[in-house]
Amino acid sequence: MSAEMMQGMIYQGEQGFVWVARTEHSGKAGLLLYFANPDARKLHAVDEQGMKELHRAVVAASDAASQDASLSFCIFHGAYDPLHAGADVTMFAGDPDYGAVKDHLYRGTEVDTLVKLLWPRLRTVSIFQGDRYGGSVEWPLFAQWAVADARARIQFTEVQLGIIPGWNGLLNAVLRTHPANVRYMGQTGNPLTGEEMQKMGLAQTVVQTPAPPERRSVPAEQWPSVWAAHAEVCQRLLLDAALSLATQEAEPKPAKGFRICTDEDLGEEVRRRTDLARYRALKARFRQDAERIDAQAQPEAMKALMREITSELNRLGKPLAPRSVAAVSQFVQRWSALPKAELLRRFDEAGHHEADLCDELMHTEHRRTGINAVLTRVPAERIPLFE
Repeated sequence: MSAEMMQGMIYQGEQGFVWVARTEHSGKAGLLLYFANPDARKLHAVDEQGMKELHRAVVAASDAASQDASLSFCIFHGAYDPLHAGADVTMFAGDPDYGAVKDHLYRGTEVDTLVKLLWPRLRTVSIFQGDRYGGSVEWPLFAQWAVADARARIQFTEVQLGIIPGWNGLLNAVLRTHPANVRYMGQTGNPLTGEEMQKMGLAQTVVQTPAPPERRSVPAEQWPSVWAAHAEVCQRLLLDAALSLATQEAEPKPAKGFRICTDEDLGEEVRRRTDLARYRALKARFRQDAERIDAQAQPEAMKALMREITSELNRLGKPLAPRSVAAVSQFVQRWSALPKAELLRRFDEAGHHEADLCDELMHTEHRRTGINAVLTRVPAERIPLFE
């Protein structure tokens, strides 16, 4: 963090997840809100503390805007890293504290409602970079507009975990794009590129950033500094684009009618990826392969098997939880019929509906199956069977 940012600081989280600072661009004053999980092992997961700090940061931004009429924008951004996780899935494993889980879902929804109250006062712009999953896609969607790195990829992977987005992910997608695109995102968990995000209206600007350095060609001891230099260049390009979008006079033109797939193609993909017979046979095959390997004596063979499973699942498409598919359909059908102004007026109600649907799925065996498949070290269990 630069000395200039430190001087303009209006909020800094006690555990270092979030900070908010005052800045200026093109003669206009605004705020920068920065999120990064300080635990490098967490891939920037938004755990309970992270969401609490995000909540306090948005309150601080709102207070600053109320006290300083010169503020006209707020940029939501974070670390330029290759991977960004959603919520901390370990919180959802086994027999979780369901009350704490529901509080976590509601807190995210409430933060977004506070952000929406900023929209009339501050132009909010988020930055998407890296591969982002679940909640790391959702919280940047709180902003009104977005800038996306052309190399970014976003995924609502919750449908592969037996749940659905719970922090207004579906709701904010409904606000921005065709209902068919929301169903595609929520019912497949497939990745979207920066350019696809722009076509769908999820991002207004796409930035071409330099190709990342190849790690294999850089000595291990030099890699941290090499990556940091690359990240600084890319982050500056993205931040400049976000500041330009936040301070330009004209509003971006809305996306018009782009659909990423037909209803028939989506239906066929969902049918294929909820076909238990396909995945049951695959799981049995890999279980037999694993039984031939002594995990203690042949660790590399076991790692190779895990890579083979991942590759095969990527080829086939990861299994989808049918209850999650149905919940996405239910939500989109109910809320996409409303005009945008009415949806914004009922935003808090719609957000809590999404959180409640996610909470209901948390209590099912499908959630247990999906989360276990992510956390397990048993090769064949990486293939969830949503019975």
